[in-house]
Order: sequence, then C-alpha cells, then structure tokens
Amino acid sequence: MKAAVLRSAFQISVEEVQRPSVSARNILVGIHSTAICGTDVGIYAGKHPVKFPLIMGHETTGEVVEVGKDVTKFHIGDRVVVDPTISCGTCYLCRMGKFHLCQEGGLMGREDQGSYAEFAVVPETRAFLLPRNISYEDGTTLIALANVLCAQRKLPYLAGSSLAILGMGVTGLLHLQLAKASGASPILVSEMVPWKLDLARRFKADVVVDAKEKDPLKILRETTSGKGADVVIESIGAGPTVKQSFEMVRPGGIILQFGIVGKPVDGLDLYQIYYKELTILGTRVFAPRDMELSLKLASARAVDLSPFITHRFKLAEIGKALEFIHKDPNSALRAVVQTV
Repeated sequence: MKAAVLRSAFQISVEEVQRPSVSARNILVGIHSTAICGTDVGIYAGKHPVKFPLIMGHETTGEVVEVGKDVTKFHIGDRVVVDPTISCGTCYLCRMGKFHLCQEGGLMGREDQGSYAEFAVVPETRAFLLPRNISYEDGTTLIALANVLCAQRKLPYLAGSSLAILGMGVTGLLHLQLAKASGASPILVSEMVPWKLDLARRFKADVVVDAKEKDPLKILRETTSGKGADVVIESIGAGPTVKQSFEMVRPGGIILQFGIVGKPVDGLDLYQIYYKELTILGTRVFAPRDMELSLKLASARAVDLSPFITHRFKLAEIGKALEFIHKDPNSALRAVVQTV
C-alpha cells in the first residue's frame, strides 16, 4: 500500500509499504480522509519526539474493508470514524475507566503508525459508525468536536453563564456552537484573524472582538457590568491568552484551559487562583460517550461542521500540505488529506 512516511523532521515522502495484517478483534480501514492538526505539524517540524520511520495522521475516516474473525461490531462496507487514542487496558488509570490518561498509551500517528496511508488497522473498540449524512471529510472534525464536548462536560455550569472564548480556530468555533446550544449568555469571543471573526458571527457569538483593534478585557468588563466572565475558555495555547484568561474570569469563576500550552508561561499571576478563588480545569481527550453524542449532534445538524474544511490535498501532496500549514497556521481553518 502507499503511505506517507516521515523519516526525520521535514523529510516525508509517499512510499510503498507493507499493508498491515488484521488480527482477531481488529478491522482494516480503507482510509478516505485524514485531517491535518497541530500535532501532525508539530511532529513534522520535529517538535515532538517520535520513533522514525513514522506514518503520521490520526483524525481519520474511512470504510471497513476487512474484519478479524472475532469482530462483532462492524461489517465490510461500514463507514467509520476512528478513535486515535491508544491505551494499555491494564494500568490503574485504565482500570478506573480513564483510558485517555493511560501512561503506557499514546496516539495513533505519533506513538503508533497512523492514517496518512491507504489502509490502517484499528481495534474494533476504537471505531464508530459514521452516519451517511456526514461526509468523510466532515467526519474528521468529529474528533475535535468530541474533545470539545468532553471538555465542556467538566464544567459545573454553563446555561445562563457569561462566557469568554479566546481563539476562533476549529475548537474555539466548536466551543462557541456547543456553548450557544447549552444556553450560555452572553458569549464574548476574541480573535485576530478577520475571516475567523466572520465565522464567529455566523455562529452567533453575542460579542465579537477583533483583538488586533480592541482590548477584549475592556469590552468584557463593559459587557458584564465589570464582573468578568463566569467561564473563560482558552482555546489557543499561547502565553498571552493564558494570562489574559486570569484577568477576564470573575472571582469564583472557572478557566477551562483547552489550548495545549507546550512550555511555561512567563509572568503568569498564579496569586489570582488564591485571590479570586478560581477553578482551573484541564482536559486532554474524549471518552467514547463523547464521540457517540458528537455523532448524534452532527447527524441531527445541531452542530454545523460544514465550514471547517477549507483546503484539500491528495496523499501524494502530503509534503506540500504540511509545509503550507507549517509556514502559515492561519492560512487554513482545517485541511484534509484525501487518500481516495
């Protein structure tokens, strides 16, 4: 089969590799679409330690082309979206049901071979039926939606709460849609990229702030009569917005740190945790129930996935695609690699 093989940082090419074999409880998925996410770009650029050679890719959809002899959930021809998380199933965290936190686990396309390829093998427990009214391309965004849903599920309150969302990338826009559906009000969003601000308006954010032109903190205080937001969702993972979230949240409020912060944040005023009695929530990855609900929401059009895919590349163009996103992360909202 053909697969995009990363042999070192920035060195990727499509090669002929051995097609993976299927064991008793695994399925072989003929890959249709795999999104390019920040993790993939980080691996490509050498920011994450991985074992080479590596087939990257993990936010993927496709069709079942072969099933193991003990598989009961799937049949050949089923459309599926893949859960990319890997767990050992036996450590104390797995025994607690926290498979996503498994210290021996990892991520498809990082700790194990991924889906920038014609085929990939996954356990039947890590696949979900993809409804026919969700395209393969849009189905790749279900991974992000399930992660956002999992994060918001941890909030003790949202309906009727004032909310600030920092960053209108894919996950920020999904946070906006879910929070709107949950009854949060008012919802203020902050972003610097004009076309992302337009999408925030499309999804009916109550207050849309161009952070290049105006001070989000000042406008939030005007919006909330000086109190600050009940909940702040930081969806960028950048030091300045992490610090900003501490300023924007009201005393007794909650910060949901959704963006992945890869290094210490200089000047972060942790005294505010004490002084404001803040709750800081971390989140990592979804559980199966989050994906099941995400499928229902997307299939019922309660969440709109249609604007997210802005760029498409063939598998043979994988190097071009990764370079495109790496050089200008704001050039695309979401790009997919099409194997079929």
